[in-house]
Amino acid sequence: MGIGTVVIEGTDDAIVLTDKDGDKTALIDPDSELYYRYGWTIPVASLRYWALGIPDPEIPSESELDDQGRLSKLEQGGWAVAISRYRENAGQEMPRTLTATNPDTRVRMVIDKWMFFER
Repeated sequence: MGIGTVVIEGTDDAIVLTDKDGDKTALIDPDSELYYRYGWTIPVASLRYWALGIPDPEIPSESELDDQGRLSKLEQGGWAVAISRYRENAGQEMPRTLTATNPDTRVRMVIDKWMFFER
């Protein structure tokens, strides 16, 4: 799509988008605001689960596991998700690279660093 790197960070309370120029924007309605800004959208709520290597529990899905029992492919909510690489973090295998596609959009996500917080 040629828009460069977009960083999406979030918690239960807020989603912040940092564009390729370093400008940060808090997103109130991420799905519609991403579409308005870039002409594409991704299911931000589901992306949170996919990045953890699990299906979104709120949406029916079909999944496929690799030889180590990790999620490798997922069909959910009109999206096809493929996790191509895992990396060890905090003593467990976590997704490193995933690609999510639907008929209109292809998103490649590379997770550089996992940070775990106690609640």
